[in-house]
Amino acid sequence: MKKPRYTNLARLDIIEGAAFYDERSRNLGADFMAAVERAGWLLLANPALGEQYSHDYRAFPLDDFPYSLYYELIDGGGIRIVAVLHHSRGPRSILPRIR
Repeated sequence: MKKPRYTNLARLDIIEGAAFYDERSRNLGADFMAAVERAGWLLLANPALGEQYSHDYRAFPLDDFPYSLYYELIDGGGIRIVAVLHHSRGPRSILPRIR
């Protein structure tokens, strides 16, 4: 069974985001992680849902948090998530990750 793939930097984004939300409210970090996981599975099933960001990358906003997943399609119908970024950081901040 295929599953969404995450780069190490994307995993770090998720951990940092969850830690931020846990400082504000108990279990909010877990809610954030669950939202990211749901979005990853949704994108795996429907990879064209995200908005085209560049030639090879797409962006998909989370419903309940001001974050977007940046991902690319990979061979065999999978996706690789390269960043999970707060909207305040802007999409240009992923450029070093995709060059």
